[in-house]
Amino acid sequence: MNFLKEMSPVQACLIGLFIAGIAFVFVFKGLSQDKQIKTLKNKKSQLYKKNSEADTLIEEAKAYKKQLESLGNTINKVIKYIPKDMSSSKMMKSLTDSAKLAGVNIIGVSETRGRKNNSSELYEEVPVNINLEGNFTQIMVFIAKLTELENIVTMKKFVIKSKSRTNEGMISFAATFIGYKYKSVIDEVK
Repeated sequence: MNFLKEMSPVQACLIGLFIAGIAFVFVFKGLSQDKQIKTLKNKKSQLYKKNSEADTLIEEAKAYKKQLESLGNTINKVIKYIPKDMSSSKMMKSLTDSAKLAGVNIIGVSETRGRKNNSSELYEEVPVNINLEGNFTQIMVFIAKLTELENIVTMKKFVIKSKSRTNEGMISFAATFIGYKYKSVIDEVK
């Protein structure tokens, strides 16, 4: 303690300033460390939130994959029955082949024009008109033959009329049949 008594006022001021400087550094450094700790805690909570969101996405992806696996080959079957390469000419060929097998007279087969085809995100309609002539049984056999096609074909509208009295038992049949063309999402992006 004798050292403190022998100090000059200038030396005491210098030592006091030195101690105050050290205290200042520790106090303000401590405050900045508190700010850093708060910042790190905020980052930590944000990371936990992002991690939780990522876990949710992973679980959803696993559920989606499991659902796809449970569907099995269903999508491929749909694509088989609704081919990507369906065209009016292929529809006409299918209809005329079925008509020939049924034994009906083919009066005319034509592509439906002037009418916008209905479609969705997955498919496009391919409409074809057909006019036939035959007896009722032959017309029914023709329609039954269409159920044997590998492609889905629906009948949109039809008209059955009795022929003149000279052709007893003969009827005329006119219908619009719809084939379906699978639309690839990848093709639409291009």
